Amino acid sequence: NESTLYYLALCYAKADSLYLAYENLLEAADLSRNENPTILSQLGTVAVELGITSEGIGYIEKSIELMQPDEKLMYALTNTLAEGYFNWGKYDKSISYMKQSMKYPDSNVYVYYRIAQAYGMMKRLKDEQEYYQTFVDKAQKEPDPSPMMKECIEYAQYRILKITETLFFQGEQ
Repeated sequence: NESTLYYLALCYAKADSLYLAYENLLEAADLSRNENPTILSQLGTVAVELGITSEGIGYIEKSIELMQPDEKLMYALTNTLAEGYFNWGKYDKSISYMKQSMKYPDSNVYVYYRIAQAYGMMKRLKDEQEYYQTFVDKAQKEPDPSPMMKECIEYAQYRILKITETLFFQGEQ
């Protein structure tokens, strides 16, 4: 089976029998229908070491492609981590994960609102104000905002005004 061939190939590679390692990895890759990223990465590495560079690069690129996580899943996971850290009161970690979640296509304008809330919980007024402003700017471009979004826009505008006043009286703006 492919696992046996893979481990046999690793033994050959350790013993500097790269050609035997290559043959076993090639067979293991065929058995896995070139869908096992671990086998493909080793096959690519051995191929490059043997001077079969073009083929090796192809296997490594396919391996990397297979290892990439699904973007919808990554958005959901980073968003859930952000929510968990927010609920736990670890706002800096929450912000970090919210910012990561913004890289994925399923991200939405509410992320800016949540980041602003987290900064508010940390009493970082300038950052809170910046993210509320970004939220308002982006949310007002939405073609058909929901009643919830309208409420969030109103609250964000209220917070921006209050933060501006606070910073003014603190002599910071």
